[in-house]
Amino acid sequence: MKNKKSNNSITCCLDENTQVLEANGMKSQIKSLKIGSRVTTPDGGSAVVTNTWKGRENDLLELNFEDVSIKLTPNHPVQTPNGFVRAGALKAGDEVSIFNYTQNSTKIVKSVNKVEHQMSRNIYVDYGQYSVCNIDTEGRKPFIIDGGVIVGTFYTQQTMK
Repeated sequence: MKNKKSNNSITCCLDENTQVLEANGMKSQIKSLKIGSRVTTPDGGSAVVTNTWKGRENDLLELNFEDVSIKLTPNHPVQTPNGFVRAGALKAGDEVSIFNYTQNSTKIVKSVNKVEHQMSRNIYVDYGQYSVCNIDTEGRKPFIIDGGVIVGTFYTQQTMK
């Protein structure tokens, strides 16, 4: 597949600076991943990145945990003990699934906040204020981001009800 770059909204992304756990144990910003990069999957294995998306969004949420905060679009899929849910459906007190090398466990969402725009929204209404990215992986496997949080791929979001 070709690398897809767009200035149009794709509605399911992570902030471009989100750290992704690569298969070699290092963390890289999602914006630096390329087709062929390998990311860690929740089963402790890895998957090859098969596609990347880069775009702009006007709406981001910040999920806050005790040890980390992550920024993502409201539609981005986040793994919970009951399956994937859209980030916008999470609230304080909900559990999300995390990866910690020995077993999958959970952490509690402390708060969910809308990220406030830094500049006038009118300037960004067509292109979005925030740079965001997403990936797909071989086998469409979920991947691991900051704090061990397990998230779904672009494909996951497209197939959720």
